Amino acid sequence: MAAGDARQAVDGGARTLALARQLLTGHDPGSGRHAEGLALLEQAATGPQAAEACWLLGAYHLMTPSDRQAPARALAWLERAAALGHPRALDRLADLCLQGLALPADPSRALALHQALAARGSAGNAWQAGYLLDCGAIHGIARDPAAAAQAFALGCALGHPPSFHALGLRAARGVGLRRDPALARALLLRAADARHPGARTAAQALLADADPVRVRHWYQALVAAWQRAAPLLRGLAAAAAGQGDDSLVRQAVTAFAAIDHPALVPDGRGGLRTVDGEPGADPPSPVAGREWHWLCRAPRVATCADFASAEECAHLIASVAPWLAQASSFHGEASANDDAELEKFDGQGCPIGAINADAVVRTLERRIAALTDWSTRALEPCSIIRYRPGQAYRPHVDWFSIDQLQRNRTLRGDPSGQRMATFLVYLHAPDRGGGTAYPRAGLTVAGQDGMGLIHWNVDPGGAPDEASLHAGEPVLAGEKWLWRCTLREAPVPPWH
Repeated sequence: MAAGDARQAVDGGARTLALARQLLTGHDPGSGRHAEGLALLEQAATGPQAAEACWLLGAYHLMTPSDRQAPARALAWLERAAALGHPRALDRLADLCLQGLALPADPSRALALHQALAARGSAGNAWQAGYLLDCGAIHGIARDPAAAAQAFALGCALGHPPSFHALGLRAARGVGLRRDPALARALLLRAADARHPGARTAAQALLADADPVRVRHWYQALVAAWQRAAPLLRGLAAAAAGQGDDSLVRQAVTAFAAIDHPALVPDGRGGLRTVDGEPGADPPSPVAGREWHWLCRAPRVATCADFASAEECAHLIASVAPWLAQASSFHGEASANDDAELEKFDGQGCPIGAINADAVVRTLERRIAALTDWSTRALEPCSIIRYRPGQAYRPHVDWFSIDQLQRNRTLRGDPSGQRMATFLVYLHAPDRGGGTAYPRAGLTVAGQDGMGLIHWNVDPGGAPDEASLHAGEPVLAGEKWLWRCTLREAPVPPWH
């Protein structure tokens, strides 16, 4: 094919994709025009834009699961896109492997996919690989703090603020690489430069322990490394179809290694290795040290201190901050009492589903299941909400009435039954106000960063508990961030 013909074919494929997107987003599922858009995508899946078309088809079936075949269809298209090297398809495959959706759970493959994407220049996947290597025991992944630190170092070389935060925390403790409070503080300050949540607070905690002259030296070295790598990172961002460029990644790593810290040295293969780190203690169980502190028995309310780490909380906040919206923009008719959120909550939120969940979300889901003896299959997809000063969630209940349960079954095809309990994690507690109140029990819970809070929506006999009426009190100062999900009576079908 001549160059002009090839260019015309590519342009034609792009126009087909654009028209397909327009038809799919502009017309309701089930309509003729929507079906036409889907057919155009399937047509494009054999053309010059095949990788992108296959990815879009996989994403479509993940986001609009209308029947029990949707997960299998999503998997088939994602596998095709992944075989063509599409990075977002590979990332979603990693999540499906970790979750065990549409295929047997395979945490080792999930980790390998994240590592492969990191090697191609995906800083976010480098962070996820590091997180799984350090915190993935609940998934059956062997803990390897040194390999985790190396993954975070790669993320730093690729200019990723969460990776600076993660490596700084480990340099502060000497886990995975040599302890060095000065380097740790410098790394955390670089994360704080990008306004990564919690980074400045963590840096301040090292103020008395880190020599300011050495902190300044390492901070300036990190800034210089980023300046050297900036053109390379721009080249990676511009790589065709996100395919990455191994030579640019190696050059970025070399630029980062030039800070010349003795705990971070080139490995001779284009990567970095860490030196003299302590392994750190392995947790004896997935929920070691976490237990319920019961506050009330009618309704049943309990807290779990340090349910989520500061690093997990910071990651979740940062991952959704650009996508927060009013409830009216992301709630359709997911369940029969979602009107309560539309009418009574004036903050912002972001739902987390199969298209945007990651290793931290899957870890928290497993932690909830372990702590409550519940099945992860019976957890509703989670969401994250934020309250700013003056914002509140007025009194409401989370349980379904008999009529609502019937409507869920008949109108929405939801066989999952009652919302038995609601689980919240305080990702960030406000400076003042914002307590979770149970007015009929005379109880108000003041949140703490990382704290888990569970309240049962039903009594011990399974009947809706009127005493579970609760509210998010107005925030008076600062911001309040919550991660939340509900425990359903029966498994939530992935196609619902």
